[in-house]
Amino acid sequence: PRALSRSLKNRALQAVLVLLVYLVGSGFFVARERAQLDAAVREIEALTRHEKVLAVAFAAVSAAVTDATEAGHASPNEPASTEGMRPYVESCTRTLEQLEAIDAIYARPKHAMLRSWDTLVATPTRAHWLDLREVLDGLAGDFEARLRAVGERRESMSTAYRREYDQITWRTLALAAIGMLGFAAAAAWFSR
Repeated sequence: PRALSRSLKNRALQAVLVLLVYLVGSGFFVARERAQLDAAVREIEALTRHEKVLAVAFAAVSAAVTDATEAGHASPNEPASTEGMRPYVESCTRTLEQLEAIDAIYARPKHAMLRSWDTLVATPTRAHWLDLREVLDGLAGDFEARLRAVGERRESMSTAYRREYDQITWRTLALAAIGMLGFAAAAAWFSR
């Protein structure tokens, strides 16, 4: 009886150790999978923020293009005042600064716009109005293309995230089933 008691204690200890190894392994597996999903979510959120700021910038620049076009077509003898354009330029500058915080690549177009604006303010001629319109029109085209590219990248990342989430769900369910079968086998071995 004493040997049987020792044998039962050894079997129980082994079963508990197997369960502990399974739980620790499962914990590491879940932590690794969760880290991958968290990284994907952070990237999707960053792309969404970028897309929103780009959409605002595109709208601001498009509105400024319209006003710059109208001002550029004013009478050559009496050029349009720059005061009506100032709020548009300030709005575009703010959104370009937000974009620059996301990616430094936006610094160059901001400086080009401000350089053109400063030239126009110093000498409000029709040629300078047209130059500002060209700069803004180029920005609008660039923002539209970038907006489309960022949106496509976000969609692609979202699709990949959903696919990875489904795969992780199935792997986790399989791991749980294997763990239950393993524990059932250990319990059967323990009770024999």
